[in-house]
Amino acid sequence: MAPSKTFNIAGLQCSFAIIPNRELRKRYLQSRKGLVPWVNGLGLLAAQVAYQQGQEWLDQLLQYLESNRDYLYHYVQDNLPGIEMGLPQATYMAWLGCRKSNLSGNPYQDCLEHGRVAFNDGKKFGRGGEGFLRLNFGCPHPLLVEGLERLRQALD
Repeated sequence: MAPSKTFNIAGLQCSFAIIPNRELRKRYLQSRKGLVPWVNGLGLLAAQVAYQQGQEWLDQLLQYLESNRDYLYHYVQDNLPGIEMGLPQATYMAWLGCRKSNLSGNPYQDCLEHGRVAFNDGKKFGRGGEGFLRLNFGCPHPLLVEGLERLRQALD
């Protein structure tokens, strides 16, 4: 487990494992020898503060992300013909299916060239990812709006 993404402190490199089973915990500790030679003190302190005092911030963040997610979903439905998107439930990443759109076989390249916007190229996530874009909606709302407008331009 880690507070890194939830509390936006990924650079502090602090994670932990809760392993009640003694044998499994022993094997885990053996397997990580030489991989994690130190504990990041600043990361531990940030994790403690985040877990003890960050609930209000987290509640506000979750509302913001939900608002961005809903805006994105409705924008796709109303303005991006041929783009398909499921409603994410537990992440701030959305997968945009472009296979039925007028984008070429490489929607990433089309968006870059014609919309001047870069999403994550679905094919980089393995077989079956071709024709998809991954969009991170964990961003400022105006940036999301601009990115979607540029995607719409690429489709036009």
